[in-house]
Amino acid sequence: MAPFLPALHRIKTALNGTPYRILALGDSVIWGQGVAERHRFTSLIARHYNTELDRPVELITLAHSGAILREPFHTDPWHLAEEQPYLHGEVPRSGPSVATQLAIARGWKTPSSEGRFDYRTAYLAPKPWDAPSHLAHKAKLAAQLAEMDADGEAGAPQLIFVDGGINDIGALESVFGVDMDALNRLTQEKIAARSPGEMLATARRIHTELTGSFKLDLTEPLERITRQMTDMLTAVGASFPGTRIVVTGYFPVFTTETFKGLDSKQEGRLADAMATILLSALERRHDARFAAAYRLLAHSAWQLLGRQYLIDQSTRWIQQSDAAYQHAATEANAQLGWDAAIYVRPPFGPEHGAYAPECKLHTFTFKDEVIKFDPEKILEEIAVDDVRYTERIDALRHYYGDTPFSAEDAFAAVAHPTLDGHRMYAQAILRALAEN
Repeated sequence: MAPFLPALHRIKTALNGTPYRILALGDSVIWGQGVAERHRFTSLIARHYNTELDRPVELITLAHSGAILREPFHTDPWHLAEEQPYLHGEVPRSGPSVATQLAIARGWKTPSSEGRFDYRTAYLAPKPWDAPSHLAHKAKLAAQLAEMDADGEAGAPQLIFVDGGINDIGALESVFGVDMDALNRLTQEKIAARSPGEMLATARRIHTELTGSFKLDLTEPLERITRQMTDMLTAVGASFPGTRIVVTGYFPVFTTETFKGLDSKQEGRLADAMATILLSALERRHDARFAAAYRLLAHSAWQLLGRQYLIDQSTRWIQQSDAAYQHAATEANAQLGWDAAIYVRPPFGPEHGAYAPECKLHTFTFKDEVIKFDPEKILEEIAVDDVRYTERIDALRHYYGDTPFSAEDAFAAVAHPTLDGHRMYAQAILRALAEN
């Protein structure tokens, strides 16, 4: 079909006019983790403009779960494309980063050690390992971007969504305020070097030490994210002059209302589930010799943090990240010389947090059996209330084969907006655009 694309596009343009294009760059929130495509806030906004405008609207989504803002400088692009290829959007992967997504959208080519590197071809060309559904998505993206190029300046996106940063810091680090590297180092130092018989006793003795050693100060990481997001927004604005850029933020997970909706048994199961996620994030989670020790430490981490710390950390994360992204938008506008970017965070309140009365986030659902903290059996004991759970698990099995994948990846939709949460995002963004 590719050779006939320009001719077909000319016919479509003559009949319908140049589309109003919306470009979505970012991580799992803009991708819409766990939500059907038609219910993502990006799709809701596209349909709104399709009704309001006398022209077709086209949404181009390069965002995907797990995306970081940018890769380290001086990293060879061929190496990146091989190590972090563009996989199914539900599968958490750090690449392609938001910066690389922009390069794909622009069709940039750059010199490299192995010759001229074409971002669009490298990431959107069919690969032997592609899941069938993602193969179709990549083909659609390639066609959309080719049509955008064919329209010239008139076909550039009029609205661009951008988010990112939480994966550069680490989702667990941001939500829990837990330094996973420090927790893992402490575990290895204090327990892994000991014999299995000493592990549990040693783990119990270091609870007090754990409390102070793995809590994370987000100040420095967010300062770094502010700089990176400023650069990102400036690059987007310079790449597509005249477009509106909406920077979307994050939301509180644990709130004062979270624990009011849980009885003691449910709260215990939530602690078990989150401890399992912490367990799965530890480097040696598949080493059976240390399973009991890691299980105890992961559960202790959750217990020692305590309700109030989790609520306070969630509040700190939102307040600090709000300030960071607002500052990034302001600085980018100053560098561009016009008001390209606006920052929008949905009005999620305490009542919308996880397990709260009006919860707008995906949460765990539990089987009746006692949770065993077994990474190989955890999928049998816990599920997530999202419509793409089965699709995500199938994609993970397709890519990983016999290699175990983490509970983090399987339950990636947890603490992401539900269908109603995406409606709140869409309403907040449309209101902000109307006011600005």
